[in-house]
Amino acid sequence: MPDKREFARRAAVRVLTIARISRHRRNGRGIRFLIVALSVLSLLAVGGGAEAYDRYQYYTRDLPDPQSLTAKELAQATKIYDRNGTLLYVKHTSGVIRTVVPLSAISSHLIEATIAIEDRQFYTHNGIDFRRIIGAAIADLTHQRVEQGASTITQQLVKSVLLGNEQSIDRKIKEAVLALEIERRYSKNEILTLYLNQIFFGHQAYGAEAAAQTYFAKPAKNLDIAEAAMLAGIPNAPSEFDPYNAEAAIAIRHRQELVLDAQPARVRHSPQGAARLQERHRPGGRARALVCRLRPPGPVRHVRPWGGRGRWPSGHHHPGLPAGEGRRGGRP
Repeated sequence: MPDKREFARRAAVRVLTIARISRHRRNGRGIRFLIVALSVLSLLAVGGGAEAYDRYQYYTRDLPDPQSLTAKELAQATKIYDRNGTLLYVKHTSGVIRTVVPLSAISSHLIEATIAIEDRQFYTHNGIDFRRIIGAAIADLTHQRVEQGASTITQQLVKSVLLGNEQSIDRKIKEAVLALEIERRYSKNEILTLYLNQIFFGHQAYGAEAAAQTYFAKPAKNLDIAEAAMLAGIPNAPSEFDPYNAEAAIAIRHRQELVLDAQPARVRHSPQGAARLQERHRPGGRARALVCRLRPPGPVRHVRPWGGRGRWPSGHHHPGLPAGEGRRGGRP
């Protein structure tokens, strides 16, 4: 009789085999999500006691530490000010535009819109929404195509920060296990803060603050309902819902409507919610100029990276350039 670890290994192989068969028979990933859900339940719950613990250990032995979510330094922009506090230039690192902000600095409209469209049961599940997984599977099988996603915000955070985009049943099981662990170690608001500072919004903008500045030239805390609905719809497919692509206008409007309709009636029927009937999906020209400003003003080009090591420290602020000099063009 095989030992418990061998049993877990064989069970995983059987699950993977079934998934491969179903992938050829069905045009959609819903059935695979259903298989993953049943796999996690059977491998982690069936048997109870020491056996369940052994299975859990089998899938967690090579996992990254969930605590590294907060230890991981997110790439941020370096901001350079003159001595009067006027912002002269924003130096972006590795093609990433990001400014990490607390949850209190993000509009409640964007928070509500994100939860409504990405993970409606966010505050009630423990990292995995099995009802949503099964619902997505049924929808996919009914329509013979992928109709809706099934990953929770916590699972999306795990995939984005800890595991990557590898498509396999093993990775999906590990994602589920890590999601459960993260929910155990972090509060819901901590998870939401990490997510809203990590998620990609297109045009090199990562996180809510960068997205608000990129598309509306305003802080994330000042987004109104219609603007928040547009931004919340982008991460699902940033290239498809690109506000700077005129050909995507219809798709963006449809997505914005979908986000608004997913929210409570008090939001949909508010005066700002009615703004979806206006051309609110068009970002301002000043925001576009901020994204495209690649060449720093004269004096800023002579600011040396911290410690002379040839690299800019993420998120560092460089004060003290003479007031007004940053506005001069050409050679200093």
